[in-house]
Amino acid sequence: MVKQIFLFFLLLFFPHNATDAIPSNVTLLTLGDLWETRGMIRTHLFPTKTSTVYPEFAAIPSNQGDGRMHLTRAALDKAIENVAEMNGVLIHSVCSYRHLNVTFYTLNTMFGIGRSEVLIDANMTEMERKMSEMTDRRIKVNFICVGANNDTYSAVWHHSPDFVWHFIVDSGPIREIIEKDRLQMTRGYYADCFQTYRNDNISRAIIIWRKGFGKKYRIQYGTEVNEMLTDMQRTDLEPVQFASLPRLGQKRPFPRWILWHGDEFTWGNRTIPRDLSRMEHNWEALNSVIEHRMRSYDIPSISIHILRDNKMEYSASYGFADILQAIPVKTTHRYRIASVSKLVTAMTIGELLADYNHIDLLTPVFGPAGILSDVCSPCHPFLLHVRIIHLLEHSSGAWPHTSKFEFDRMEQNQTEFLMRVVQKEFPILFPGGRHMYSNIGYILLGRIIEKVSGRSYEEYALEKVLEPTRRLNSAAGWAMTAEDVTKVFHHLEEHKLRRFRWIITPSAVRWNYGRGVQLGNDGSLYHIGSLAGTEAIGYTWQNVQVAILTNIRGKEQNEQTGWMEKLCRSIADGRFTR
Repeated sequence: MVKQIFLFFLLLFFPHNATDAIPSNVTLLTLGDLWETRGMIRTHLFPTKTSTVYPEFAAIPSNQGDGRMHLTRAALDKAIENVAEMNGVLIHSVCSYRHLNVTFYTLNTMFGIGRSEVLIDANMTEMERKMSEMTDRRIKVNFICVGANNDTYSAVWHHSPDFVWHFIVDSGPIREIIEKDRLQMTRGYYADCFQTYRNDNISRAIIIWRKGFGKKYRIQYGTEVNEMLTDMQRTDLEPVQFASLPRLGQKRPFPRWILWHGDEFTWGNRTIPRDLSRMEHNWEALNSVIEHRMRSYDIPSISIHILRDNKMEYSASYGFADILQAIPVKTTHRYRIASVSKLVTAMTIGELLADYNHIDLLTPVFGPAGILSDVCSPCHPFLLHVRIIHLLEHSSGAWPHTSKFEFDRMEQNQTEFLMRVVQKEFPILFPGGRHMYSNIGYILLGRIIEKVSGRSYEEYALEKVLEPTRRLNSAAGWAMTAEDVTKVFHHLEEHKLRRFRWIITPSAVRWNYGRGVQLGNDGSLYHIGSLAGTEAIGYTWQNVQVAILTNIRGKEQNEQTGWMEKLCRSIADGRFTR
C-alpha cells in the first residue's frame, strides 16, 4: 500500500513519463536523456561530475526508491518538503553538480520508517558540528555527498528506531581510504556510502562504514563501466552507488568506482561446522542450545571452554572465523575479549602493589603528588581527589563509557590522547560517590602500570598475570582463546581470598561490582565484554570456570552477554552433565 501511494505521489511529482526507462544495471545517461522526465522511478541517480557543460548521471536500479535530477535549490527544498509529507518514505541522498556555472541537485528517495533531516551545502566545520550533534541524539547518518565545488557537503540523517552505534565516517586520499577499508572489512564493517572528489589536486573519498553482520560488499574501481559490469556478472552482488572523478587529461580515461552490496550473513539451512578439542560427557544438549542461539541471531562463531576442578571438561568452537571466505573456526583461534580485559588490568594492578611498596589503592592519580602528575596541569579540582581505587571501581566521577571518548582518538600517542581527555573532558561528579562505568579509567590504570614499573603495560601484565597467553594490544583489549580466559578466572578463583581479596570486595558505590570484576548474587565472579566485532564472558564459580567468546556484537551492545551469563550458571550447576 505504501509503495502504491508513493508511486502516485511520484507521478504527480515527476513531469511527463518518469517511468519510461528503468536501467537493468548501471547506466550512464546524459542531461539530454533525462531532460523530459527529470527523474526515474525505482532508480537512484548519481551525478558523475565529469563535465560542467554536458552533465552525466549514473542510473542504478533500486527497489527501495526513486531519483530526481536537475533540481534548483528552490525546487530541491520543495521536493524535500513533499517527501516529508509522505508516509513510509525517506530521503536517501542529495548530491549537487554544476551546469553552465549554475548548481543543480539530484534527490534520491527510499522506503523506510521515520523521517529525514537534510543539511545542504555545509562547510566542513558545520558538517562536523552537525555530525556530532546528530550522533549524540542517536540519529543515523545515511549519506554524505561532496558539493559541486568540492568545498561543501550535503548529508542526510534518518530519525528511526533502528539506530546502531557501530558506524565510522572518514575522508582522505582515496588510496588511504581503500587501505582503511580493507582493515574495516576484517573488523566486520562494510562500506555503505562511498563518494569521491578532488581537492588541491588530490583525489579524495568520503566513506561511511557500518557494522556489517556478515554483509558482503565491494568497492570496484575501473574506467569502462561495461567492463566493470562484466567483471561482476558472476557475483551475487548488486550495484548501489556510483562515484567518478574528472579525468586529469583529455587522453586519459575517467576514473570510476561502483559500490556493490550483497545480503547479510545468515546460517539459513547451512550446517554449522564444529571443532571439538575434548568431550568428557554427552554435550549434545549444550550443542543444541548454542546452535539454536547462533541460528536465531546469525552469530558467525562461538567458542566455549569449561574447566572443572582445573581439568578441561569441554572445549568446542562453532561456525566460521571468516564468513566471507567460509573459514571454519578452531578452538585455537583467539578472540578479542573487550571489557573482560578489565580483570586482567585489575590483577596486574594487584601485582604492581605487591612489587612497589610506595603505592597503594589510595595513592592519588593526578596533581603534584599523583602518579600521573604529567597528564594534567593544572587539573580540575575534582581530579585531585581521584585515587587508584576510584578508577578500579568506576567511581572517578569522570569519562563515562556512554560518551565513547576512547573511540574518538585523533592522537597516535596514548599519552597525548589521555592528556586531551583529562584536561578537556571535565568530571561530572566528585570521586567516590557513584558507579559510572569508564573505559578511560582503565586506560589510565594501564598508564599507571607503565609509569610505576617503567615497562609497557602489555609486557608487565604478560609476565605477572598472563604468561600462558599472547597479546593483541591494550587499546583493543586482549586477544585470547576461550581456554586462556578460563585460566585467568581460575587464577582469580585460586587467590580470591588472599592476594585478590580486594578485587572481589563489593565497592562502596555498587554492591555487584568489585574492582575489575562483576559479582554474582550466588557467589560467582565474572566479567562481560562487548566491543564492535566481539562479545565475551569469563566466569568462575567455586571449582568451575567457563569462557564464551563470539566474533560479533550484534546491532545492540551486550546483545549476547545476558544469554552468556545464564548459560555459564547452567553449566556451573551441572545441568548439561546430568
